[in-house]
Amino acid sequence: MFRILYFNINFVCNNSCIFCFSHNTFFDNSYLIHKNDIIEILMKYKVSSNDRIIINGGEPTLHPELLEIIRLFHKTGAEIIVYTNGRKLKDVDYCCKLVRMVNRIVVPVHGEESVHDNITQKKGSFIDTICGIKNILMLNSSKLELKFIVTKNMICSDFSINNFLFCNHYEPSSVA
Repeated sequence: MFRILYFNINFVCNNSCIFCFSHNTFFDNSYLIHKNDIIEILMKYKVSSNDRIIINGGEPTLHPELLEIIRLFHKTGAEIIVYTNGRKLKDVDYCCKLVRMVNRIVVPVHGEESVHDNITQKKGSFIDTICGIKNILMLNSSKLELKFIVTKNMICSDFSINNFLFCNHYEPSSVA
Protein backbone atom coordinates (compact mmCIF):
# COMPACT_ATOMS: atom_id res chain seq x y z
CA MET A 1 0.00 0.00 0.00
CA PHE A 2 1.27 3.43 -0.92
CA ARG A 3 1.54 6.42 1.31
CA ILE A 4 1.32 9.50 -0.86
CA LEU A 5 3.64 12.33 0.16
CA TYR A 6 2.80 15.56 -1.63
CA PHE A 7 5.48 18.27 -1.73
CA ASN A 8 4.77 21.83 -2.88
CA ILE A 9 8.47 22.63 -2.87
CA ASN A 10 8.15 26.31 -3.83
CA PHE A 11 5.71 29.03 -4.80
CA VAL A 12 7.70 30.29 -7.80
CA CYS A 13 6.26 30.02 -11.30
CA ASN A 14 7.22 31.22 -14.77
CA ASN A 15 3.55 31.24 -15.82
CA SER A 16 0.68 33.29 -14.43
CA CYS A 17 -2.20 30.94 -15.20
CA ILE A 18 -5.60 32.58 -14.99
CA PHE A 19 -7.02 29.67 -12.99
CA CYS A 20 -4.25 29.53 -10.36
CA PHE A 21 -5.73 30.22 -6.94
CA SER A 22 -2.47 30.40 -5.02
CA HIS A 23 -1.91 33.96 -3.91
CA ASN A 24 1.72 33.10 -3.26
CA THR A 25 2.57 31.58 -6.63
CA PHE A 26 4.33 33.57 -9.34
CA PHE A 27 7.62 34.98 -8.07
CA ASP A 28 7.59 34.45 -4.31
CA ASN A 29 11.04 33.16 -3.42
CA SER A 30 10.37 33.33 0.31
CA TYR A 31 8.95 29.80 0.46
CA LEU A 32 11.20 26.89 -0.45
CA ILE A 33 11.57 23.42 0.96
CA HIS A 34 15.31 22.93 1.26
CA LYS A 35 17.39 19.80 0.82
CA ASN A 36 18.00 19.59 4.59
CA ASP A 37 14.22 19.69 5.19
CA ILE A 38 13.85 16.74 2.82
CA ILE A 39 16.52 14.72 4.64
CA GLU A 40 14.65 15.34 7.90
CA ILE A 41 11.32 14.25 6.35
CA LEU A 42 12.85 11.11 4.81
CA MET A 43 14.23 10.04 8.19
CA LYS A 44 11.12 10.99 10.18
CA TYR A 45 8.69 9.15 7.91
CA LYS A 46 11.05 6.35 6.84
CA VAL A 47 10.18 6.87 3.17
CA SER A 48 10.60 3.67 1.15
CA SER A 49 9.71 1.88 -2.05
CA ASN A 50 6.17 1.50 -0.66
CA ASP A 51 5.63 5.25 -0.99
CA ARG A 52 4.66 7.66 -3.76
CA ILE A 53 6.16 11.14 -3.81
CA ILE A 54 4.43 13.89 -5.77
CA ILE A 55 6.45 17.03 -6.41
CA ASN A 56 4.66 20.23 -7.33
CA GLY A 57 5.02 23.93 -6.73
CA GLY A 58 4.56 26.69 -8.01
CA GLU A 59 6.77 25.36 -10.75
CA PRO A 60 9.10 22.76 -9.22
CA THR A 61 11.72 22.95 -11.98
CA LEU A 62 12.47 26.51 -10.85
CA HIS A 63 13.53 25.27 -7.40
CA PRO A 64 17.33 25.70 -7.22
CA GLU A 65 17.82 22.33 -5.46
CA LEU A 66 15.23 20.26 -7.35
CA LEU A 67 17.65 17.75 -8.88
CA GLU A 68 19.40 17.26 -5.54
CA ILE A 69 16.04 16.78 -3.80
CA ILE A 70 14.95 14.24 -6.40
CA ARG A 71 18.25 12.36 -5.93
CA LEU A 72 17.41 12.04 -2.23
CA PHE A 73 13.91 10.77 -3.03
CA HIS A 74 15.29 8.43 -5.70
CA LYS A 75 17.59 6.74 -3.17
CA THR A 76 14.53 5.66 -1.15
CA GLY A 77 13.11 3.66 -4.05
CA ALA A 78 9.81 5.55 -3.78
CA GLU A 79 7.77 6.27 -6.89
CA ILE A 80 8.44 9.90 -7.93
CA ILE A 81 5.98 11.99 -9.93
CA VAL A 82 6.70 15.59 -10.95
CA TYR A 83 3.95 17.99 -12.02
CA THR A 84 5.52 20.69 -14.21
CA ASN A 85 4.52 23.15 -16.91
CA GLY A 86 7.43 21.68 -18.89
CA ARG A 87 8.96 24.99 -19.88
CA LYS A 88 12.36 24.42 -18.27
CA LEU A 89 12.50 20.94 -19.82
CA LYS A 90 13.30 22.55 -23.18
CA ASP A 91 16.86 22.40 -21.81
CA VAL A 92 17.81 18.88 -22.96
CA ASP A 93 20.55 18.39 -20.35
CA TYR A 94 18.26 19.40 -17.47
CA CYS A 95 15.42 17.30 -18.89
CA CYS A 96 17.71 14.27 -19.19
CA LYS A 97 18.81 14.54 -15.54
CA LEU A 98 15.20 14.82 -14.37
CA VAL A 99 13.83 12.01 -16.57
CA ARG A 100 16.50 9.58 -15.34
CA MET A 101 15.41 9.90 -11.71
CA VAL A 102 11.61 10.07 -11.83
CA ASN A 103 8.85 7.61 -12.66
CA ARG A 104 6.48 10.06 -14.29
CA ILE A 105 6.31 13.67 -15.44
CA VAL A 106 2.88 15.27 -15.79
CA VAL A 107 2.68 18.25 -18.17
CA PRO A 108 -0.48 20.31 -18.85
CA VAL A 109 -1.55 21.54 -22.29
CA HIS A 110 -4.25 24.22 -22.41
CA GLY A 111 -5.05 24.08 -26.12
CA GLU A 112 -3.47 25.41 -29.27
CA GLU A 113 -0.73 28.04 -29.02
CA SER A 114 -2.78 31.24 -28.64
CA VAL A 115 -5.19 29.63 -26.13
CA HIS A 116 -2.33 28.10 -24.11
CA ASP A 117 -0.39 31.39 -24.02
CA ASN A 118 -3.56 33.30 -23.12
CA ILE A 119 -4.31 30.98 -20.19
CA THR A 120 -0.72 31.02 -18.90
CA GLN A 121 -0.54 34.77 -19.61
CA LYS A 122 2.98 34.21 -20.96
CA LYS A 123 3.71 34.58 -24.67
CA GLY A 124 5.91 31.71 -25.80
CA SER A 125 4.87 29.35 -22.99
CA PHE A 126 3.23 26.98 -25.48
CA ILE A 127 6.41 26.68 -27.56
CA ASP A 128 8.51 26.11 -24.41
CA THR A 129 6.07 23.46 -23.14
CA ILE A 130 5.97 21.65 -26.50
CA CYS A 131 9.78 21.65 -26.64
CA GLY A 132 9.87 20.17 -23.11
CA ILE A 133 7.31 17.51 -24.09
CA LYS A 134 9.38 16.56 -27.15
CA ASN A 135 12.49 16.22 -25.01
CA ILE A 136 10.72 13.92 -22.53
CA LEU A 137 9.37 11.80 -25.39
CA MET A 138 12.81 11.60 -26.98
CA LEU A 139 14.36 10.42 -23.70
CA ASN A 140 11.64 8.08 -22.41
CA SER A 141 8.06 8.34 -23.67
CA SER A 142 6.78 5.98 -20.97
CA LYS A 143 7.44 8.63 -18.33
CA LEU A 144 5.23 11.34 -19.87
CA GLU A 145 1.63 11.98 -18.92
CA LEU A 146 -0.09 14.78 -20.81
CA LYS A 147 -2.83 16.55 -18.90
CA PHE A 148 -5.27 18.49 -21.07
CA ILE A 149 -6.95 21.29 -19.16
CA VAL A 150 -10.32 21.62 -20.87
CA THR A 151 -11.69 25.15 -20.66
CA LYS A 152 -14.25 27.13 -22.59
CA ASN A 153 -11.37 28.69 -24.56
CA MET A 154 -10.15 25.24 -25.62
CA ILE A 155 -13.65 24.14 -26.62
CA CYS A 156 -14.36 27.33 -28.58
CA SER A 157 -11.05 27.04 -30.45
CA ASP A 158 -12.00 23.64 -31.93
CA PHE A 159 -8.82 22.20 -30.42
CA SER A 160 -8.77 18.43 -30.85
CA ILE A 161 -6.73 16.37 -28.42
CA ASN A 162 -6.60 13.47 -30.89
CA ASN A 163 -5.40 15.72 -33.72
CA PHE A 164 -2.84 17.33 -31.42
CA LEU A 165 -1.43 13.92 -30.47
CA PHE A 166 -1.52 12.61 -34.05
CA CYS A 167 -0.03 15.70 -35.73
CA ASN A 168 2.82 15.88 -33.25
CA HIS A 169 3.43 12.11 -33.23
CA TYR A 170 3.00 12.08 -29.45
CA GLU A 171 2.65 8.77 -27.72
CA PRO A 172 2.76 9.57 -24.01
CA SER A 173 2.26 6.80 -21.48
CA SER A 174 -1.08 8.33 -20.59
CA VAL A 175 -3.38 11.26 -21.33
CA ALA A 176 -5.62 12.84 -18.71
